[in-house]
Amino acid sequence: MDKILWYIIIGLGAYFALQWFAKIFAFYWRAGYEDRKKKRQARKDEKRKWKYCKVTLDNPLLNQMADDRTIIFMGEKGKGKSLLMSLVAHFLWAKNKEKDKKKKRYNRYMKPEYVKDIEALNEQKLLPIYANLNFEDKETGCTNQELKPFFEMRKKAVEGAIFCIDEVSSTYGKDLYNNDEDYSKEEKKDIKENSKKNRHYTNGWILGTEQDGQDIYVGIRENGYALVHCLQTNKKLLKRGKFFRKIQNACNLLLPGLLTCNLKKLFQEQLFLSGKIKLFFKLLLPSYFLLPVCYYQKRQAIYDKINRKYLRFETRFTYGTGEYWMRFSHNDIFDYNTRAFKKVYDKMFDKNGDRIYEKATAEA
Repeated sequence: MDKILWYIIIGLGAYFALQWFAKIFAFYWRAGYEDRKKKRQARKDEKRKWKYCKVTLDNPLLNQMADDRTIIFMGEKGKGKSLLMSLVAHFLWAKNKEKDKKKKRYNRYMKPEYVKDIEALNEQKLLPIYANLNFEDKETGCTNQELKPFFEMRKKAVEGAIFCIDEVSSTYGKDLYNNDEDYSKEEKKDIKENSKKNRHYTNGWILGTEQDGQDIYVGIRENGYALVHCLQTNKKLLKRGKFFRKIQNACNLLLPGLLTCNLKKLFQEQLFLSGKIKLFFKLLLPSYFLLPVCYYQKRQAIYDKINRKYLRFETRFTYGTGEYWMRFSHNDIFDYNTRAFKKVYDKMFDKNGDRIYEKATAEA
Protein backbone atom coordinates (compact mmCIF):
# COMPACT_ATOMS: atom_id res chain seq x y z
CA MET A 1 0.00 0.00 0.00
CA ASP A 2 2.78 2.37 0.93
CA LYS A 3 4.48 1.61 -2.38
CA ILE A 4 1.34 2.47 -4.38
CA LEU A 5 0.89 5.73 -2.44
CA TRP A 6 4.52 6.58 -3.06
CA TYR A 7 4.04 6.08 -6.84
CA ILE A 8 0.89 8.25 -6.80
CA ILE A 9 2.72 11.08 -5.01
CA ILE A 10 5.65 10.89 -7.47
CA GLY A 11 3.23 10.88 -10.46
CA LEU A 12 1.29 13.90 -9.15
CA GLY A 13 4.55 15.75 -8.43
CA ALA A 14 5.82 15.03 -11.95
CA TYR A 15 2.47 16.14 -13.43
CA PHE A 16 2.41 19.48 -11.55
CA ALA A 17 6.13 20.08 -12.27
CA LEU A 18 5.50 19.48 -15.98
CA GLN A 19 2.51 21.84 -15.88
CA TRP A 20 4.59 24.61 -14.26
CA PHE A 21 7.47 24.04 -16.69
CA ALA A 22 5.03 24.23 -19.67
CA LYS A 23 3.54 27.49 -18.35
CA ILE A 24 6.97 29.09 -17.78
CA PHE A 25 8.19 27.92 -21.21
CA ALA A 26 5.02 29.25 -22.91
CA PHE A 27 5.42 32.60 -21.10
CA TYR A 28 9.02 33.11 -22.25
CA TRP A 29 8.24 31.74 -25.73
CA ARG A 30 5.44 34.29 -26.21
CA ALA A 31 7.62 37.06 -24.77
CA GLY A 32 10.33 36.55 -27.41
CA TYR A 33 7.98 35.57 -30.25
CA GLU A 34 7.83 39.03 -31.86
CA ASP A 35 11.61 39.44 -31.73
CA ARG A 36 12.13 36.04 -33.29
CA LYS A 37 9.52 36.83 -35.93
CA LYS A 38 11.32 40.09 -36.82
CA LYS A 39 14.70 38.33 -37.04
CA ARG A 40 13.23 35.59 -39.21
CA GLN A 41 11.67 38.20 -41.51
CA ALA A 42 14.98 40.11 -41.64
CA ARG A 43 16.77 36.92 -42.73
CA LYS A 44 14.16 36.37 -45.45
CA ASP A 45 14.48 39.97 -46.64
CA GLU A 46 18.28 39.72 -46.73
CA LYS A 47 18.06 36.50 -48.74
CA ARG A 48 15.55 38.06 -51.14
CA LYS A 49 17.68 41.21 -51.40
CA TRP A 50 20.65 39.34 -52.90
CA LYS A 51 18.61 36.78 -54.87
CA TYR A 52 19.43 38.23 -58.31
CA CYS A 53 22.64 40.03 -57.37
CA LYS A 54 25.21 37.90 -59.22
CA VAL A 55 26.32 38.82 -62.72
CA THR A 56 25.89 35.58 -64.63
CA LEU A 57 24.45 34.69 -68.02
CA ASP A 58 21.57 32.84 -66.34
CA ASN A 59 20.62 35.76 -64.07
CA PRO A 60 16.79 35.99 -64.51
CA LEU A 61 16.73 39.73 -63.73
CA LEU A 62 19.36 40.63 -66.36
CA ASN A 63 17.67 38.30 -68.86
CA GLN A 64 14.42 40.11 -68.22
CA MET A 65 16.21 43.42 -68.84
CA ALA A 66 17.58 42.04 -72.13
CA ASP A 67 13.97 41.68 -73.36
CA ASP A 68 13.62 45.48 -73.16
CA ARG A 69 15.39 46.90 -76.20
CA THR A 70 15.53 50.49 -74.92
CA ILE A 71 16.54 51.08 -71.29
CA ILE A 72 17.13 54.43 -69.56
CA PHE A 73 19.12 54.43 -66.30
CA MET A 74 17.90 57.41 -64.31
CA GLY A 75 19.16 58.89 -61.05
CA GLU A 76 21.03 61.72 -59.40
CA LYS A 77 24.76 62.33 -59.77
CA GLY A 78 26.98 59.63 -58.29
CA LYS A 79 24.20 57.04 -57.91
CA GLY A 80 25.81 54.57 -60.33
CA LYS A 81 23.93 55.18 -63.60
CA SER A 82 26.93 54.87 -65.92
CA LEU A 83 28.33 52.01 -63.84
CA LEU A 84 25.13 49.99 -64.07
CA MET A 85 24.75 50.81 -67.77
CA SER A 86 28.27 49.49 -68.44
CA LEU A 87 27.42 46.33 -66.49
CA VAL A 88 24.29 45.70 -68.56
CA ALA A 89 26.24 46.45 -71.77
CA HIS A 90 28.88 43.91 -70.68
CA PHE A 91 26.15 41.35 -69.95
CA LEU A 92 24.50 41.88 -73.36
CA TRP A 93 27.87 41.65 -75.12
CA ALA A 94 28.71 38.40 -73.28
CA LYS A 95 25.23 37.05 -74.08
CA ASN A 96 25.76 37.80 -77.79
CA LYS A 97 29.17 36.10 -77.70
CA GLU A 98 27.69 32.99 -76.10
CA LYS A 99 24.89 32.93 -78.69
CA ASP A 100 27.38 33.31 -81.57
CA LYS A 101 29.48 30.47 -80.16
CA LYS A 102 26.49 28.13 -80.14
CA LYS A 103 25.45 29.15 -83.67
CA LYS A 104 28.92 29.29 -85.17
CA ARG A 105 28.24 26.74 -87.92
CA TYR A 106 24.81 28.24 -88.70
CA ASN A 107 26.19 31.78 -88.96
CA ARG A 108 29.06 30.69 -91.20
CA TYR A 109 26.64 29.31 -93.81
CA MET A 110 23.49 31.38 -93.32
CA LYS A 111 24.90 34.77 -92.21
CA PRO A 112 28.27 35.14 -93.97
CA GLU A 113 28.03 38.95 -94.01
CA TYR A 114 27.48 39.05 -90.26
CA VAL A 115 30.49 36.79 -89.66
CA LYS A 116 32.55 39.03 -91.95
CA ASP A 117 31.51 42.15 -90.01
CA ILE A 118 32.37 40.58 -86.63
CA GLU A 119 35.76 39.37 -87.90
CA ALA A 120 36.51 42.87 -89.21
CA LEU A 121 35.72 44.31 -85.77
CA ASN A 122 37.99 41.75 -84.09
CA GLU A 123 40.85 42.63 -86.43
CA GLN A 124 40.47 46.32 -85.55
CA LYS A 125 40.24 45.54 -81.81
CA LEU A 126 36.71 46.96 -81.74
CA LEU A 127 33.57 45.85 -79.92
CA PRO A 128 30.02 45.82 -81.38
CA ILE A 129 29.31 48.60 -78.87
CA TYR A 130 28.78 52.22 -79.91
CA ALA A 131 29.16 54.72 -77.08
CA ASN A 132 30.18 58.24 -76.11
CA LEU A 133 32.00 56.71 -73.13
CA ASN A 134 35.42 55.14 -73.57
CA PHE A 135 34.72 51.45 -72.84
CA GLU A 136 37.52 48.89 -72.84
CA ASP A 137 37.20 45.15 -72.34
CA LYS A 138 39.80 43.90 -69.88
CA GLU A 139 40.35 40.48 -71.42
CA THR A 140 40.74 41.37 -75.08
CA GLY A 141 41.75 45.04 -74.83
CA CYS A 142 39.03 45.85 -77.39
CA THR A 143 37.41 49.29 -77.32
CA ASN A 144 34.06 50.62 -78.45
CA GLN A 145 33.34 52.73 -81.52
CA GLU A 146 32.12 56.29 -81.84
CA LEU A 147 28.39 56.56 -81.17
CA LYS A 148 26.95 59.27 -83.41
CA PRO A 149 27.58 58.03 -86.98
CA PHE A 150 26.06 54.64 -86.19
CA PHE A 151 23.16 55.77 -84.01
CA GLU A 152 22.19 58.42 -86.58
CA MET A 153 22.44 55.73 -89.29
CA ARG A 154 25.13 57.54 -91.29
CA LYS A 155 27.09 54.26 -90.96
CA LYS A 156 25.81 50.72 -90.74
CA ALA A 157 26.04 49.01 -87.33
CA VAL A 158 26.51 45.26 -86.97
CA GLU A 159 23.73 42.93 -85.92
CA GLY A 160 23.24 42.86 -82.15
CA ALA A 161 24.63 46.39 -81.81
CA ILE A 162 24.61 47.98 -78.35
CA PHE A 163 24.24 51.77 -78.27
CA CYS A 164 25.34 53.34 -74.96
CA ILE A 165 24.44 57.02 -74.68
CA ASP A 166 25.78 58.62 -71.52
CA GLU A 167 23.72 61.67 -70.50
CA VAL A 168 21.13 61.37 -73.29
CA SER A 169 19.88 64.92 -72.83
CA SER A 170 23.32 66.42 -73.55
CA THR A 171 23.74 64.35 -76.75
CA TYR A 172 20.12 64.12 -77.91
CA GLY A 173 18.22 66.69 -75.85
CA LYS A 174 14.56 67.64 -76.08
CA ASP A 175 15.45 70.82 -78.02
CA LEU A 176 16.85 68.77 -80.94
CA TYR A 177 13.87 69.81 -83.10
CA ASN A 178 15.09 73.41 -82.96
CA ASN A 179 18.73 72.50 -83.65
CA ASP A 180 18.95 72.83 -87.45
CA GLU A 181 22.66 73.66 -87.58
CA ASP A 182 23.99 70.27 -86.47
CA TYR A 183 21.18 68.02 -87.69
CA SER A 184 19.17 67.98 -90.90
CA LYS A 185 15.56 66.83 -91.00
CA GLU A 186 16.68 63.51 -92.47
CA GLU A 187 19.11 62.88 -89.59
CA LYS A 188 16.43 63.70 -87.02
CA LYS A 189 14.09 61.32 -88.79
CA ASP A 190 16.79 58.62 -88.79
CA ILE A 191 17.37 59.03 -85.02
CA LYS A 192 13.64 58.63 -84.45
CA GLU A 193 13.50 55.62 -86.79
CA ASN A 194 16.48 53.93 -85.13
CA SER A 195 15.01 54.31 -81.65
CA LYS A 196 11.65 53.03 -82.90
CA LYS A 197 12.80 50.11 -85.05
CA ASN A 198 16.22 49.27 -83.64
CA ARG A 199 15.15 45.69 -82.88
CA HIS A 200 14.14 45.25 -86.52
CA TYR A 201 17.23 46.98 -87.98
CA THR A 202 20.10 45.63 -85.89
CA ASN A 203 18.34 43.37 -83.36
CA GLY A 204 20.22 45.44 -80.80
CA TRP A 205 19.76 47.60 -77.70
CA ILE A 206 19.76 51.28 -76.81
CA LEU A 207 21.01 52.04 -73.29
CA GLY A 208 21.13 55.56 -71.90
CA THR A 209 21.71 57.46 -68.67
CA GLU A 210 19.78 60.54 -67.68
CA GLN A 211 19.08 62.55 -64.54
CA ASP A 212 15.58 63.53 -65.66
CA GLY A 213 13.74 61.39 -68.20
CA GLN A 214 11.84 64.41 -69.56
CA ASP A 215 14.97 66.00 -71.09
CA ILE A 216 15.39 63.27 -73.73
CA TYR A 217 14.68 64.02 -77.39
CA VAL A 218 11.01 63.35 -78.01
CA GLY A 219 11.86 61.14 -81.03
CA ILE A 220 13.44 58.69 -78.57
CA ARG A 221 11.10 59.29 -75.65
CA GLU A 222 7.79 58.78 -77.45
CA ASN A 223 8.77 55.27 -78.54
CA GLY A 224 8.83 54.14 -74.92
CA TYR A 225 11.56 52.65 -72.79
CA ALA A 226 12.11 50.61 -69.66
CA LEU A 227 13.24 52.69 -66.70
CA VAL A 228 15.91 51.64 -64.22
CA HIS A 229 16.02 54.08 -61.32
CA CYS A 230 19.45 54.00 -59.66
CA LEU A 231 19.25 54.78 -55.93
CA GLN A 232 22.79 54.29 -54.58
CA THR A 233 26.12 52.60 -55.21
CA ASN A 234 28.47 51.42 -52.46
CA LYS A 235 32.13 50.55 -52.96
CA LYS A 236 33.57 47.99 -50.60
CA LEU A 237 37.11 46.64 -50.41
CA LEU A 238 37.07 43.01 -49.29
CA LYS A 239 38.96 41.98 -46.13
CA ARG A 240 41.55 40.10 -48.19
CA GLY A 241 42.13 43.25 -50.24
CA LYS A 242 42.66 45.37 -47.11
CA PHE A 243 45.12 42.80 -45.75
CA PHE A 244 47.19 42.55 -48.96
CA ARG A 245 47.13 46.34 -49.40
CA LYS A 246 48.60 46.85 -45.92
CA ILE A 247 51.32 44.25 -46.53
CA GLN A 248 52.29 45.65 -49.94
CA ASN A 249 52.21 49.26 -48.73
CA ALA A 250 54.43 48.34 -45.76
CA CYS A 251 56.93 46.80 -48.21
CA ASN A 252 56.67 49.93 -50.34
CA LEU A 253 57.89 51.99 -47.37
CA LEU A 254 61.25 50.22 -47.46
CA LEU A 255 61.53 48.91 -51.03
CA PRO A 256 59.85 51.38 -53.39
CA GLY A 257 58.22 49.72 -56.35
CA LEU A 258 59.69 46.28 -55.70
CA LEU A 259 56.21 44.74 -55.80
CA THR A 260 54.98 46.73 -58.82
CA CYS A 261 58.09 46.86 -61.05
CA ASN A 262 59.55 44.38 -63.50
CA LEU A 263 63.09 44.36 -62.04
CA LYS A 264 64.65 42.40 -64.89
CA LYS A 265 63.29 44.83 -67.47
CA LEU A 266 64.38 47.89 -65.43
CA PHE A 267 67.95 46.65 -65.10
CA GLN A 268 68.12 45.74 -68.80
CA GLU A 269 67.08 49.28 -69.73
CA GLN A 270 70.15 50.66 -67.91
CA LEU A 271 72.99 50.30 -70.40
CA PHE A 272 75.81 51.28 -68.06
CA LEU A 273 76.92 49.79 -64.75
CA SER A 274 76.60 53.17 -63.00
CA GLY A 275 72.91 53.33 -63.90
CA LYS A 276 72.34 49.79 -62.65
CA ILE A 277 74.06 50.64 -59.32
CA LYS A 278 71.96 53.80 -58.90
CA LEU A 279 68.79 51.83 -59.63
CA PHE A 280 69.82 49.15 -57.13
CA PHE A 281 70.25 51.72 -54.33
CA LYS A 282 67.05 53.52 -55.38
CA LEU A 283 65.08 50.34 -54.88
CA LEU A 284 66.65 49.72 -51.45
CA LEU A 285 66.40 53.24 -49.96
CA PRO A 286 63.44 53.96 -47.64
CA SER A 287 61.09 55.60 -50.11
CA TYR A 288 58.74 57.50 -47.79
CA PHE A 289 61.56 59.71 -46.50
CA LEU A 290 64.15 59.81 -49.32
CA LEU A 291 62.04 59.13 -52.43
CA PRO A 292 58.54 60.51 -51.67
CA VAL A 293 57.50 60.89 -55.34
CA CYS A 294 58.44 57.28 -56.06
CA TYR A 295 56.62 56.18 -52.90
CA TYR A 296 53.33 57.86 -53.82
CA GLN A 297 53.50 56.73 -57.45
CA LYS A 298 54.06 53.12 -56.47
CA ARG A 299 51.47 53.30 -53.70
CA GLN A 300 48.89 54.39 -56.28
CA ALA A 301 49.96 51.50 -58.52
CA ILE A 302 49.49 49.12 -55.55
CA TYR A 303 46.05 50.58 -54.76
CA ASP A 304 44.95 50.27 -58.41
CA LYS A 305 46.15 46.67 -58.54
CA ILE A 306 44.35 45.74 -55.30
CA ASN A 307 41.16 47.57 -56.35
CA ARG A 308 41.04 45.74 -59.68
CA LYS A 309 41.09 42.44 -57.85
CA TYR A 310 39.26 43.00 -54.56
CA LEU A 311 36.99 46.05 -54.94
CA ARG A 312 33.29 45.20 -55.00
CA PHE A 313 30.37 47.40 -56.03
CA GLU A 314 26.83 47.14 -54.72
CA THR A 315 24.19 49.09 -56.67
CA ARG A 316 20.59 49.47 -55.49
CA PHE A 317 17.96 50.22 -58.12
CA THR A 318 14.30 49.84 -58.97
CA TYR A 319 13.16 48.09 -62.13
CA GLY A 320 9.57 47.30 -63.01
CA THR A 321 7.70 46.82 -59.74
CA GLY A 322 10.62 45.59 -57.62
CA GLU A 323 13.71 46.90 -55.89
CA TYR A 324 16.97 45.01 -56.44
CA TRP A 325 20.68 44.99 -55.65
CA MET A 326 23.42 44.15 -58.12
CA ARG A 327 26.79 43.06 -56.73
CA PHE A 328 29.81 43.01 -59.02
CA SER A 329 33.54 43.65 -59.19
CA HIS A 330 35.90 45.28 -61.68
CA ASN A 331 36.22 41.92 -63.43
CA ASP A 332 32.49 41.96 -64.27
CA ILE A 333 32.42 45.33 -66.03
CA PHE A 334 34.09 47.24 -68.78
CA ASP A 335 36.61 49.85 -67.84
CA TYR A 336 35.19 53.22 -68.76
CA ASN A 337 37.08 56.47 -68.54
CA THR A 338 35.42 58.77 -66.01
CA ARG A 339 38.07 61.43 -66.72
CA ALA A 340 37.46 61.46 -70.47
CA PHE A 341 37.15 65.25 -70.63
CA LYS A 342 40.09 66.12 -68.35
CA LYS A 343 42.50 66.76 -71.25
CA VAL A 344 39.91 68.89 -73.04
CA TYR A 345 39.41 70.88 -69.83
CA ASP A 346 43.17 71.43 -69.39
CA LYS A 347 43.46 72.80 -72.94
CA MET A 348 40.95 75.55 -72.13
CA PHE A 349 43.43 77.28 -69.79
CA ASP A 350 46.99 78.58 -70.02
CA LYS A 351 49.78 77.91 -67.51
CA ASN A 352 48.52 80.69 -65.20
CA GLY A 353 45.07 79.15 -65.07
CA ASP A 354 43.40 81.82 -67.21
CA ARG A 355 40.74 80.86 -69.76
CA ILE A 356 42.42 81.08 -73.17
CA TYR A 357 39.60 82.57 -75.24
CA GLU A 358 38.77 85.14 -72.53
CA LYS A 359 42.41 86.27 -72.45
CA ALA A 360 42.50 86.57 -76.26
CA THR A 361 39.26 88.58 -76.25
CA ALA A 362 40.61 90.95 -73.57
CA GLU A 363 43.84 91.55 -75.52
CA ALA A 364 41.87 92.26 -78.71
